[in-house]
Amino acid sequence: MTEECIALLDNLHTVPLDRFTSDKDRKKLFTLDTVGFYLFLFKLSVHFCRFHENVAREEEPQRG
Repeated sequence: MTEECIALLDNLHTVPLDRFTSDKDRKKLFTLDTVGFYLFLFKLSVHFCRFHENVAREEEPQRG
């Protein structure tokens, strides 16, 4: 793949694992370099943590 792509993180689906493991003719389509991997992790964490909602999360009371 030589073109840039966008991952729509709000459109999630589940696929059974056997769909991938049963295919004997599978091949890798692309890989991320180190910078791309860390950028993907950052974007994923921002998406799922929803920092942009400005929700004040309370700290748990200390036990003990």
